[in-house]
Formats: sequence, C-alpha cells, structure tokens
Amino acid sequence: MSLGERSTAYYLSRICELSGARAVPVLLEEMNFDIINKHLPCNFPELEPALQDGLNRLSECDVVVIPNMTLHETFDRLPTLSAAARVIHPVDETLACLGNAQADNAVVLGSAHTMTSPYWADALRNMGVNPTSASGKTVAIVDAFRLKVYARTETAEDVKIFQDRILEYSHVCPVIVACTELSMFTEKKERNIFDAAEIQIKTAIHRVSKTE
Repeated sequence: MSLGERSTAYYLSRICELSGARAVPVLLEEMNFDIINKHLPCNFPELEPALQDGLNRLSECDVVVIPNMTLHETFDRLPTLSAAARVIHPVDETLACLGNAQADNAVVLGSAHTMTSPYWADALRNMGVNPTSASGKTVAIVDAFRLKVYARTETAEDVKIFQDRILEYSHVCPVIVACTELSMFTEKKERNIFDAAEIQIKTAIHRVSKTE
C-alpha cells in the first residue's frame, strides 16, 4: 500500500535489502496520501472508508503492509475484513518481539500524537509492560525531527541529535520506534531498540516466504 513517497520508497528499499537474493514480489496499491494525511491521526469518519477501500482492492494479496504507523489505529476500528489476517500489524509484531525480550517497561518514540496518546501505552499495559513517558523536551525534539524528515529538510546535525536522544533512552529501557520517518535514521543493530517498521517488514518477508 503506497502512502507517502518517501515512506513508501523506504519500505521498498528495506524489502529489497532484507530479502537479499530471494525476490519478493510487491504490488503497490496507490492511495491518495495528501487526502489521508490531512485527516491523520484520528479523523476516523474520513480515514476508515478510505483505508477499507484500499484494503478491499488488495484482497488477492497474501500479505498486506501499511507503511504508516498511525493509520493502524484506524485499521483496528474497521469491521472484520477478509484481509485482516494478511495485514502485518506493527503494534502486534513489535509487542511480540518485546515480549520475547521479557521487558518490564518501554518508551515509545514517534509523532507527538503517538507519544502522548493512549494507543501504544494501553497496548503495552495489556501485555504487562509499563509504558515510560518521554519527557516533554524529547517529544518536541523527536516530533520536530519527524516533520523535517517528512519535508526532506533534515540536516546531519538533526540526525545526530535524534540518534543521540534515542540511544540515551535505550540505555535506560527498551525503545519502540513507532514512526516510519524515524525508522529511516534508527540504528538497526541496537538490541534495546525495537523499530516497528523494521519488524513489520521482516515479518512480511517471512510470511511471503512461507506462502511460496
């Protein structure tokens, strides 16, 4: 599902890199992200029919990946779909990885909405993990960086500030990166950082390989 030029390009590049020599066929369902984006994060009366229509057009796909973290909150509100089992849900998959790590607490970094809304926090509590709130300064820094990445105006200094901030938190507790723009600049080898987009992509590749 194509949602935003840079996010979609990032997902495609990571699919290519992570699948290696094994070619993974990808069908892009073009969505009008300019329209969707103005209704994010939670104008559900507008978002639900748009997302459901896009998913209905992907009914023949074995695996469906939505390259937008926030839109999965809308997905959770949809009535049961035949495509539901095929959608790789980044929240579910990330929490499964966090559970395997036997974490007691975790902090979520994403958009300002993601970091302050109960969506991820409630999901963590439901699996017995204590959600740790990011400081107000961190929320401002991370959200400002996210917006710069979306606009393609981030600088090397911006990237370093973000990466230093996420590394600082990872020394205290597990960090969930819940925003595609942030994933683009997240270190992939840090054990205490759980990159939701990366986990989503790896799960999709694994599921596709099982259907071949």
